[in-house]
Amino acid sequence: MHESLWQAVEKNSFSAADKYLSANEVLEASIYDSLGQSMIHRAAQLGYVEMLMLLFERTGAKPDLVNA
Repeated sequence: MHESLWQAVEKNSFSAADKYLSANEVLEASIYDSLGQSMIHRAAQLGYVEMLMLLFERTGAKPDLVNA
């Protein structure tokens, strides 16, 4: 799990997420927490549209990503 990326998503810190994604490769399979929740679904749930688009673009995740 990418703890600092999750924190950026929770805080809607676009710049922190962008910085993290620039320095680290994050694949779709690794964006889930231990309960099977994805950070993409969390961003959508919180209404963070820019964050959501950043995660789609930079992680390669698909809009039909399965969530727990």
